[in-house]
Amino acid sequence: MQNSVKNRQYWLRTTSLVVLLSFFALLTATQFNSGKAVFSARNHVAALNAPDDPVRFSGDTMIVNTTTLGKGIQGFAGNVPVEVYILNGKVVKVTALANNETPGFFQQAIRILDSWTGLTPKQGVAKKVDAVSGATYSSDAIVANVRAALEYADKADVKALRERGASQSSAQDAQKYGFKKINVMSMEDLPAGFSFFTGDSGHGLLLCSGDRQRSNAMTIGWGALGTLWGRRPAVTVYVAEKRYTREFMDKYEYFTIMHFPDNKVVDYMGTHSGRDGDKAQALGLHTLYTENGTPYYAEADLVIECRVMYGGEQFDPKHYRSGVPRKQYENFPAGIHYQYIGEVVNAWKK
Repeated sequence: MQNSVKNRQYWLRTTSLVVLLSFFALLTATQFNSGKAVFSARNHVAALNAPDDPVRFSGDTMIVNTTTLGKGIQGFAGNVPVEVYILNGKVVKVTALANNETPGFFQQAIRILDSWTGLTPKQGVAKKVDAVSGATYSSDAIVANVRAALEYADKADVKALRERGASQSSAQDAQKYGFKKINVMSMEDLPAGFSFFTGDSGHGLLLCSGDRQRSNAMTIGWGALGTLWGRRPAVTVYVAEKRYTREFMDKYEYFTIMHFPDNKVVDYMGTHSGRDGDKAQALGLHTLYTENGTPYYAEADLVIECRVMYGGEQFDPKHYRSGVPRKQYENFPAGIHYQYIGEVVNAWKK
């Protein structure tokens, strides 16, 4: 009888000890996994190469995606990536991306997604967000992912990321429509008559200036392609005083000139004003943008992008040396031309 009581007491003590040790092991494992996840995320942030930056932009909003940043962070059933939206230096939204977590538990975990709204990245990294009871693994993984995104955003050069994103996007657009870069000074790559801007059968070329929000194009028949100031490839164009495009040429740093296989584009652009409506839209043209944000049209078969080196000066009648310019402007309704000289910075041909 006495031995039986002792055996029972021994069994109870042993069982209690095992249960207690199991509890501490589970707690330690959970804390270790959570800490490991955060540590892993930080290592990924530190090791990430610039070309793989997990950032995109929607207007002025920077969006950090942790699919790459958080690939070492594990929830209950795998990775739990998120996207963190940052506008004017503050978090405006956090969304969870596709994952393999148990839906019922994950729905509980995502209750913490609003915890970072309104915080700067630095504040968000410092904020302690508790795991959701009953969905610890999933919520811990969310916290670690958001922290990784905010640490990255806090250290990121936003301007450089935006420029790189624009560059990648512009390159993809050009490739999609069949453009490839060329040496603009190789005359064999240029259409006949291009160097004098006569185009095919004298129809001319298209000049375009503006940005992603606002732009305008016009037909040009005068100009030249050559070298200037240290043998820099240079384009000279002329825009008459009353042309709507002149407002854009005076405002923006870059412009493009384009050749079209279909003459109806330059004919229409030369007989309609952008003040009366969107000419590109009327023609069904698709507007693309260079990495500098300069507009051009997908339907062109040759595009040259220039940075203005000199411009905005009108021809002065007192310097006319013959009757040619004087006669030209006697009854010219658009007014005397302004000269613009641009350095060629890019050229593409289909």
